Amino acid sequence: MFKHVRRAFNLVLPPGSFRRDAVRTFVRPSMAERLNDRLRGHIDWFTRLGDGHLLLAGWFRVPEGEKPSFHLLKDARDVHLRDWTMCHPREDCSADKETIGKIVLLEAPPGLSDGASRLLIRSGSRELTFDATYIAKQTLTVEEWAQVVSLPDPRSRLAFFDMLRRAAAEVRAEDRSNWGKAWASLHGRLYPRPEHVEVRPDSRAGLVVEKLLGVDEVSFVAIGWIRDSESQVTRVVGVSPEGETVDILPSIVRFARPDVAEYFGEHSSLGAEYGFCAFFTLPFPLVSQNGWTFEVENGEGIRRFVHAPRVTTAVPLIRESLLELLEQRAVDSERLLERVMYPAAEKTQARGEREVNVHSDIRFGPVPTKPAVSILVPLYKRIDFVEQQLAQFAGDPEIAHSELIYILDSPEDIDRFTSEAPLLYELYRVPFRIICLDRNGGYSTANNIAAKRAQGRLLLLLNSDVVPVVSGWLESLVAGYQGMRRPGALAPKLIYEDGSLQHAGMYFAKSMDGKYWENRHFFKGLEARFPGANEERDVPAVTGACLLISRDLYRDVGGLRGSYIQGDFEDSDLCLRLRARGLPVRYKPDISLYHLEGQSYPSPLRARTFRYNCWLHTRLWNDEISAIQGTDDSRCGEVGA
Repeated sequence: MFKHVRRAFNLVLPPGSFRRDAVRTFVRPSMAERLNDRLRGHIDWFTRLGDGHLLLAGWFRVPEGEKPSFHLLKDARDVHLRDWTMCHPREDCSADKETIGKIVLLEAPPGLSDGASRLLIRSGSRELTFDATYIAKQTLTVEEWAQVVSLPDPRSRLAFFDMLRRAAAEVRAEDRSNWGKAWASLHGRLYPRPEHVEVRPDSRAGLVVEKLLGVDEVSFVAIGWIRDSESQVTRVVGVSPEGETVDILPSIVRFARPDVAEYFGEHSSLGAEYGFCAFFTLPFPLVSQNGWTFEVENGEGIRRFVHAPRVTTAVPLIRESLLELLEQRAVDSERLLERVMYPAAEKTQARGEREVNVHSDIRFGPVPTKPAVSILVPLYKRIDFVEQQLAQFAGDPEIAHSELIYILDSPEDIDRFTSEAPLLYELYRVPFRIICLDRNGGYSTANNIAAKRAQGRLLLLLNSDVVPVVSGWLESLVAGYQGMRRPGALAPKLIYEDGSLQHAGMYFAKSMDGKYWENRHFFKGLEARFPGANEERDVPAVTGACLLISRDLYRDVGGLRGSYIQGDFEDSDLCLRLRARGLPVRYKPDISLYHLEGQSYPSPLRARTFRYNCWLHTRLWNDEISAIQGTDDSRCGEVGA
């Protein structure tokens, strides 16, 4: 019975692909029935990709040089439908000795299922018409459609997914999820995934992809390990859910994996360089990201396939995974930073900034309509610092005349902070605003978002762990800024709670290994009365813990650069951009504030981000810093003195 039905289909189907419960739906008319007096052809099957696209398979012939058009006829209206069309061989049309099989994707509204509508294919004065009843009868699920459409040769399958890819680039964002599910079903039918090869301790070779990070729609980072004990690996290829292939071997950076060596019974304190990571991109965005397969091949031609885990797309998780890479003992750490960390982190940070939105913007107390200064205070976790600041601000009338803005960058604390804020205002009577972000964006994002909403003519970037020594400090700082001939940035003296110096301006010095420029503070740890720390002067940079700048200038230079992870070096980067414009960066020592330093966000996180941020800062500013500091590092302490 099955052989007869299959013969009626006249299709080339892979074994096991025929569904007995779909026989009635799939029976096709004979070739004689498909000859239309006006236009030769027929549409056999339909399926929907999301709500706005109809996929059809059939055949038709049009005169050479003509292009058919597709129309929706409804209520005396003729609506032209956008189409993407491909040709492919069909065995039942082989007598024509031409490739006239057609698969068409139409940008078609749901109205085609309405009983009053018709689908029309027009070529010149000839046309084919299909009413809604026929379309409904021949409409299959995506899985059924992929099962009966014959695309036996690789070239046709590639052309089919290329057509879908071109259309997917213009799919509405709200319809992409449905497209992704349909695409995965189509690809799963036409490209069955190879069998996953499990790795055992007695395996001579193995490939494991532990993480696949979806940096954006076209960029990915693969992290895992590769081992081949008898032959060199010659190819490592990733196959996307949509059939895109990319050879990641040239991009791979290796690092030690003692745990893998131990798994295979190798005894080494360091472990062989089995670990790998690779940043790679695709030419087109993916609609469905999950379902990746990776293939490894060695010099003997032996190939193994593994299935990748679900793609990680959340920005905080991607950022965490990238920082973990810096803790690996890489064979070439510079290559790791340049080839993997930098492109992945740049895209991750940019995407993270785009995705951050303001959850709420709440005012407590009367905020001045035209304040001279907007004080921007990012908060990450440590919301307990707010009360310490407000207690010190309470006796300073200049603060009440300014716009005090707290930017909450840890959304998990929104409920707690917004419930405590009214009590803090009632207690200290210092007006303030709270801008709550819906996700963590980092130091630069928090400041940049607040700067766009700030009303003050000047912006004071202030850390939550900075508190004044005496009142009147803000008025003096503003006066100092206005007294600069061409103001760039201005910062005061910052001291520790024991009275020793934390900040008296910053300079740059090489790291212990001589590779990178680090930020250093003049006279740090010395007595605050040290003569060199009490001279007002221009300096290479100042700290963003307390930095005054014009709001218009801040916006004009682009605010704080979002490339740095979490917080570090954004302040010196801003100062270097101001210096590039010929604007001074100045230190004013007659104003002092306490700075707890490093308490505004957890130090373990800062330690992990420092290495990458230091490398990036050097990469961006090496020539300029070298010119500022000169070639003799011993002169660093004399700069600006």
